[in-house]
Amino acid sequence: MTRFDRLAWCQAAAAVVLLVPSLLRADGGYFYQTGQAANLAQTRQEALLAVHPGGDKVTYVVRNLYDGQASQFAWVLPVPSTPTDVVALDTSDLFDGLDATTRPNFIINPTYTGGGVGCACGCPITATQGGATSEIVHVEASGQAGVYDWAALTSTGSGALLDWLGANGYSVPTAAGPVLDGYIGQGMHFLAVRINENAAPTAGGQSEIPPIQFTVETTRRFYPMTISQISSAAQTEVILYLLAAHRAEAANLANGLIDAKALIPDYNTSSHTNYEQLFMLKIAELGGLALITEFASSDWEFPLTWTYTPITLALLWTDAPADLDLQNRTYYLTRLRTLIPRDRMTQDFEFHDAAADTAVTNFFIVTEPSQASAAAAQSLMALAVAGLFCGVMRWSHRRPAAKSAS
Repeated sequence: MTRFDRLAWCQAAAAVVLLVPSLLRADGGYFYQTGQAANLAQTRQEALLAVHPGGDKVTYVVRNLYDGQASQFAWVLPVPSTPTDVVALDTSDLFDGLDATTRPNFIINPTYTGGGVGCACGCPITATQGGATSEIVHVEASGQAGVYDWAALTSTGSGALLDWLGANGYSVPTAAGPVLDGYIGQGMHFLAVRINENAAPTAGGQSEIPPIQFTVETTRRFYPMTISQISSAAQTEVILYLLAAHRAEAANLANGLIDAKALIPDYNTSSHTNYEQLFMLKIAELGGLALITEFASSDWEFPLTWTYTPITLALLWTDAPADLDLQNRTYYLTRLRTLIPRDRMTQDFEFHDAAADTAVTNFFIVTEPSQASAAAAQSLMALAVAGLFCGVMRWSHRRPAAKSAS
């Protein structure tokens, strides 16, 4: 049965499809407001990693929506090699399409009639003296991309890097020094991005800027997470999409799936199910740091409207590299999501091919349990959530408080 056959079946059944909203609607990267870095806190990160044929290049696309209003801010992103083909996308259609295609959908059976549809990324060298040795910054490339100014950098020390960033309008707090030194020690390159226009305000005092896209030559499937501890909120939602020849999974942390059999209706939640409770419990079960696979398939389409008119990624992603054959249906699209506390951001994410290209559906049929079993399930869930909360509190008290950005 194809994806559109399944959708047609769902519509023919007259079921109410409820889409899970993101837990936190503000998303962000590693942004700092110039001169006022502490005023911004990232609560969500969203990115696409598209692996090119041959596996020797990865194109990144990142969308950011962050709390607070800022007229100037900077973003420093560690990457495995020199970033090239830096462009700003005109719209967020790419991520809107990815989310619409991959987010969990629920069919409540019997049909719930209390509501409708809900929605559940060789230039000048500057030197500074750092102790007895000289640290340098090498500007590999620079340019403009839409509203952005950007620079591709390498450095031998965080002192020089912070000095260069500050002198060139990419204001980053000095607290970032130790984290930057960690990346420098790994031989990482950096993409520094800044914008000098007022971001368009959105609801809730948030600001949105255009998605940015760039490509790096690397065989690694890498996403920087450690640097986020500098500017993140107490907890950050991370949604990563990987487009590759095979289904992707995390290589250096736990992977999880939601047990569809454990889903029950819960009309007190935005999804009208207990999905997010199960999501948090699964992460806790896997040690408190894990990526949950919410979708994986080579049979994917973009719904343009609720009638599911298909539109391909190639059409949405107008700046896609020519050698990235997005029409090839052997490409798997994988959606991975997690919620991570700031003090657990101690490692970057690495990805590899999963052991098998087993599809992971994002469509769930949720049935009403009997009254007795429903009461028992709710009691067990309450105990589990209480235990999870106590465990997190005990774990947090054993660790020193994370420093906030300054």
